Amino acid sequence: MPSHERRYAPDDRAEDAIAEALDLLEELDEWLLPQARWIDVGDLIVTLSTAVEGGDIAGIRNATGGLRQISPVRVKRLGEEPTEPPPPPVRDRLNILVHRLQSEPGAAPVGEGRNRDD
Repeated sequence: MPSHERRYAPDDRAEDAIAEALDLLEELDEWLLPQARWIDVGDLIVTLSTAVEGGDIAGIRNATGGLRQISPVRVKRLGEEPTEPPPPPVRDRLNILVHRLQSEPGAAPVGEGRNRDD
């Protein structure tokens, strides 16, 4: 079903959930995480994408919350695994999902001057 035909809740919950997810996803490509954590991020991006496709507001919020819990801390602890930017498969999934979310009716615009196709 095309995204413009998808039915969400009659209130602003869908718009808020999509805006919150977009805000987080815009930051995600700048995260530095241990390689093993990127696997979890990739899985959550797939979960989020599935929730968006199904119009599942609770699923969108749950996946976004899961990503927030994985988000990196700024202080690196002694003996922590080395961190790295998102690997190409995660970056590809991220870009596809951001594009999909941006095309949702009522989706919040991406920050001015930023181009997600970089």
